[in-house]
Amino acid sequence: MAAEDATDQSPRPAPGNVLGCRVPLDPTLLADGWEWRCNADAARLRQVVDCYVELGFEVRLEPINLNGLSESCLGCKEALVQSEAVFVRRKRA
Repeated sequence: MAAEDATDQSPRPAPGNVLGCRVPLDPTLLADGWEWRCNADAARLRQVVDCYVELGFEVRLEPINLNGLSESCLGCKEALVQSEAVFVRRKRA
């Protein structure tokens, strides 16, 4: 099964895309080397942060910019308003 996973060519959503809606990312963060990894709610946030810190990353949490959500995404908006965007970058020496 691991070999199948390694060859998985399924398309991945572009960073900032959530279920087809575009959630804009701050270009200043991206230019400073931060990479968006996921959006996490309070139940998973500590686990996600601890994992990336343990892997040697700097972690930055930002409120999610909901301006890219369409009017039909009210369910998504309700969930995302309770979440934070997780950005990481390799620690600088």
